Amino acid sequence: MDWGDRKMKTTPNSPPGSPTPGFLGRIILLLLVLVCTCTAQDERARAEKLMQAAQALANSQNAAELHRASAEFEDAAALWHTAGETQKQIEALYRAAWTHYPLQEYAAMLPLLEGALALAPANTFGPARAELLNSLAVAHFALGEFREAAAEDHEAGSLYESLHDANSALRVTGFEGNAWRMIALAAEKAQDPKAAIEAYRQAALLFQKAGDSKRAGIQYLRLGQLSEQQGTPAAWEQAADSFRTAVPLLEAGRARPELATTWWALGD
Repeated sequence: MDWGDRKMKTTPNSPPGSPTPGFLGRIILLLLVLVCTCTAQDERARAEKLMQAAQALANSQNAAELHRASAEFEDAAALWHTAGETQKQIEALYRAAWTHYPLQEYAAMLPLLEGALALAPANTFGPARAELLNSLAVAHFALGEFREAAAEDHEAGSLYESLHDANSALRVTGFEGNAWRMIALAAEKAQDPKAAIEAYRQAALLFQKAGDSKRAGIQYLRLGQLSEQQGTPAAWEQAADSFRTAVPLLEAGRARPELATTWWALGD
């Protein structure tokens, strides 16, 4: 063996036996990886502790403790972001939002839920996105922003259907129907019968899709009553159609007072 082949390679400016720049670079890179790994592990541990502490506070009905819980969930979300744990970050923001619900601080829920929603594309976090949309709808509904709630429930329902979660899809479809019912009531109050009729029709169809026969029948009854008040032959025919549609739904839902009213309207 030619022992000359085993001489250590050196650079022109390096003394014999000193590490090469490439070797030093690899050592520095390894140290950086180790530091980053340790930092991420530390962030995860701190975030977990914050989540546990925040959850304990969130079980309280005390306003100050609920506000502290929200702040700690938000701090945990920041740590999950640093650690690269997107799913955990979404969960922390979601929990932070819901600490405001018992206090009826619905507007405070919106930025937290919207921030979580921005992190949850449907193709990666489908179930989480659907639940966030439903939560946004709850907040908007409580604020009286019924069209926003209806749109969010509609998107959530479509997403649940794509995920083959039939029960959740039906649940939020019912919520969407209730939002349209509130839109109809608001239109009636504003003396806009055309908008009210359309909103009641949407509500009736959604309640029917959700399997809520009683509420669907009640919407068709009110739709018929409003149509009847328009006083035109076409409106009367539409009213009769609505009453006839309402009858089997009200029978199925055992809504006897409304059923009697519907039969009376048909016989009038």
